Amino acid sequence: MIKLLKIYFPTFLLGWYPILILYSNNASQLKISMLALPIIISLILIVGINSIAFRFCQNHQKVIILTLFVIVWNYSYGQFISLIHNRIVFNVLIFKNRYMLLAYLILTLILFYPLTRIRKIPLWVSDFINIFSIVLFSFPLIITVISKCRSAGPTNSGSPTELFPITPKINQENLPDIYHIILDGYANANTLVQIYNFDNHEFIDYLKSKGFFILEHSKSNYTFTQLSIPSTMMMDYAKIEESDEKPKQAQINTLNKLENKVKAYVMSRGYKYDDLNVSTGSSVLNEASEEFYFMVLNLTIAKAFLTRLSLFPNIIRNTVLNRFEALKKSTELPGPKFVFASIRSPHPPFVFTQNGDHYNQFLHSTAANIWKSGWDDYEGYLNQLIYISKLTQESVEYILTHSKKAPVILIHSDHGPHFTVPLNEAMENAQSNFAAIYSPDGQRLFYEGITPVNYFKVIFNHYFNAGLTLSKDESFYSKEDNPFSIKKWVPNP
Repeated sequence: MIKLLKIYFPTFLLGWYPILILYSNNASQLKISMLALPIIISLILIVGINSIAFRFCQNHQKVIILTLFVIVWNYSYGQFISLIHNRIVFNVLIFKNRYMLLAYLILTLILFYPLTRIRKIPLWVSDFINIFSIVLFSFPLIITVISKCRSAGPTNSGSPTELFPITPKINQENLPDIYHIILDGYANANTLVQIYNFDNHEFIDYLKSKGFFILEHSKSNYTFTQLSIPSTMMMDYAKIEESDEKPKQAQINTLNKLENKVKAYVMSRGYKYDDLNVSTGSSVLNEASEEFYFMVLNLTIAKAFLTRLSLFPNIIRNTVLNRFEALKKSTELPGPKFVFASIRSPHPPFVFTQNGDHYNQFLHSTAANIWKSGWDDYEGYLNQLIYISKLTQESVEYILTHSKKAPVILIHSDHGPHFTVPLNEAMENAQSNFAAIYSPDGQRLFYEGITPVNYFKVIFNHYFNAGLTLSKDESFYSKEDNPFSIKKWVPNP
């Protein structure tokens, strides 16, 4: 057994390498235990592949070559798709993941067949594979160790109030609490009517009855969360060149790496900043770990089937429910306070029915249909949106009832839904976000056409005389495989 492990050790190292390289890029945000699940699964699969290959060829060196081919084949699928994913032909997204699966399998058979015909492999090939696997595996391992050591040490991030001078002698009794609630992928009323023939009047009418102003034709600045939320909190557009080049490293996006100017400004005015994405504890780690697992899946052949599903439906459910519960409890905190709650629903995966029960993804969703994306499960999206609306309504009612003085409440989505439709329609849907603002003094505040990059500039100018210059309201689009490659969106007439 030990001898066999030594022989096949390179296959384990090379099978674990893609997992570790992704982890090393995000080591500061993930516990080391997050590596256990993908490494164990990879180990089991590699042992299985080695066993099957040995039954056919009875040659250890050939088994290693065949196993390495399968490993490269599996982890190359994501890159293969990324090269041709969402290419536009006649204004239609033709070359999507679902269309390319068959082509990839045919290409695999063409390349795999010559390997099966090899009769003898030189010994130097095995020696080279051994050395190469050790050297390659050592790079992400060293990066991970360095990252963990740095994150364990003291940070020199400085005070967030460095961006804005602290205002002395503010009468904090007159400052309203501010609640910022983001509903991921929540469509505005027009999109719901056009796509689902669903009238969201119950939720809209409730908000209006409480004094909310609803933006009827709201648009987001970006079509993906990775850029939309940071630009809102930076009160500025993302500083990314318009390019088709991908980021050199795949990273889980967090506001911790950005200048959160909203946080800096309210803290300079004497506010306490309560980020429920952090203060709710382990749920953030669960979200980050699931995103890490999704990133691993996106490299593999499983991308064609599984990335639209939640790996852990209960984690998603509990995270959403805990976030809303924390939102209610935040009313007990002393003020003035700024409460930030990002809810990762009704964005897929769909885990709620409209009554809050478990949504059976395997029976109702498009998970097994490679011709559809997770967003195309209309029933799942609509059910989850209805339930999230109920939870949001309950939270708003609780906040208004239990607040000592009337707060500012901003509810909006970072983007609209992503359906599989022609490009022009897809981008219109993805940018049609939901937005509603409650002002304690009854002022409308927001003008028609405002985009998220200006939300807090308007709020701060109104309540603090901040004198912030508004940015031009513009929308940009990017593609799913590379959300950081942005282009200005000019819809067709």
